[in-house]
Amino acid sequence: MFERYTPSARQVIVFAQEEARGLRHNAIGSEHVLIGLLRDELGNGGRALRGLGLDAVAVQERVTALLPAGATTTAGQIPFTPRAQRILGRADAESLSLGHEGVGTEHLLLALARENDGIAMRVLGEQGIGADALRDAVRRTLDEPVPDVVADRPAAAPPSSAGLRRAQPFAAAPDHVHVPLADDARRALGRALAAALADGRDELTADDLRAALGSD
Repeated sequence: MFERYTPSARQVIVFAQEEARGLRHNAIGSEHVLIGLLRDELGNGGRALRGLGLDAVAVQERVTALLPAGATTTAGQIPFTPRAQRILGRADAESLSLGHEGVGTEHLLLALARENDGIAMRVLGEQGIGADALRDAVRRTLDEPVPDVVADRPAAAPPSSAGLRRAQPFAAAPDHVHVPLADDARRALGRALAAALADGRDELTADDLRAALGSD
């Protein structure tokens, strides 16, 4: 499912899983995807939402009020709710309809905007934000130049590899350094990344790659 996802979109899914686990919820829902979009600082989806005045912490607090934390932490892989599965599937369709090569965070947000109900849309609706406002925000964000956040920051020591993995899962994947990939290599990498995500891991292993290559 995640073969065409950009690094930021995959990061959002990791964030959504972290939110569900942290809140001790037994499934990843649209509300966790919404928080994941807001936590991602690089993608267009998060930029669009922040442009509407939304904040990850405030949304997380509201979600917790609507869906109190569970009694126990869910062990192992956390499944997606049917609604979240629809959002993931529609994100791919949104990307294709726009003629985009990959599935980005903006496509996840556009897919979420197609939901008529659910916790995410309820939280957004309480802020006076509906589907049309989300679509308009995405359009504005796509038309804006990407801010050069690095240029405004003072020089810092490079992070350790472990710290980088925690901050940006799959940061060492080839498409993070813009290495061109052939179609078969991209498909294999996508399968490997999807397997790691499904296992709740933030590190891609050689075994993941070997398994993905063996399934081609």
